[in-house]
Amino acid sequence: MRQLLFLSSNYLTLLKALRPSGGEAEPCPQKLPEILMLSNDPRPDAAYMLANSLWFHYHKSPNWAWCIWDNTFAALRVQANAEAPRDARYANFLLHVDQHLPGGLDEHVARWFQETGKAELISIDSIAWMNLTHTLLHLVVQGVLATTTILKGLVYPLWSHALASGTADCEVYLRAAHDIFTRLVLSGEEDWGYEIVELQRVRVRRQDVFSAPHLSLLVGTIPTLVFLEHAQHVPADLRPRAAALRDAVCGSVEFRQGIYRDLNAVRDAFDKSLQYDSLDESLVEPLMDALRLILNVGRTGTALLQTSGYPN
Repeated sequence: MRQLLFLSSNYLTLLKALRPSGGEAEPCPQKLPEILMLSNDPRPDAAYMLANSLWFHYHKSPNWAWCIWDNTFAALRVQANAEAPRDARYANFLLHVDQHLPGGLDEHVARWFQETGKAELISIDSIAWMNLTHTLLHLVVQGVLATTTILKGLVYPLWSHALASGTADCEVYLRAAHDIFTRLVLSGEEDWGYEIVELQRVRVRRQDVFSAPHLSLLVGTIPTLVFLEHAQHVPADLRPRAAALRDAVCGSVEFRQGIYRDLNAVRDAFDKSLQYDSLDESLVEPLMDALRLILNVGRTGTALLQTSGYPN
């Protein structure tokens, strides 16, 4: 009987740990120093244990996943370097957090991008961007974050902000946005080396980029890239990079198949750009050449010189 009571007690303890009562749940604080300290925890299961502990204490709090991502971002931005093990540790930690969320982590990261993300992203340095980029790519490969979430919430807003900023301070985050877009949308085997499985996963997840409703967002950024190509405040090496990204996207089979299924998205994007009251007349012809490139029709000599190497 005593042994039976002991087993019953252990069972109830285990059940309590797996399903804590509402009274034991705590409000999730804005600052979670244990996430910052994760980078110095030598235990191989540290990420797993921390994710479980935070879920146990705060899972009833409606913003606990948002807070965890916000604190993880803060931890990544203060790391001294971009060592792969450190990046993988935070990515693995977020993978464990994702497994505790019925709808996954993606929706919470998307909300963070919309609410405070841009202000945070434009202020971090190049090393923080390396840490963040490695983590984001790992989470996409593992299916935690959608490619479209990162493009819509990070890349496209940063392109627009860099254009509107009017200053060369955009260099760090604009370069990062270009790099992330390349890896998620345009990269091939030469970029991933022996990580063929990861490349295949990224290729599968990028299909959503070229399908409705996300394709219209991509098409809408083409004029922005045109403007970045001609913006004098953008660093000299990043202007042709914007042109190269635009050419590569417009030349992809997936893009062409997508736009011919939704030509209205192309029309709307360019109509909106041409209606800007402040649009410089010198940008009208580059915009028209961008439209010709999308539709795979003849382009002017000026555009051909700027984007030599692209087949007509």
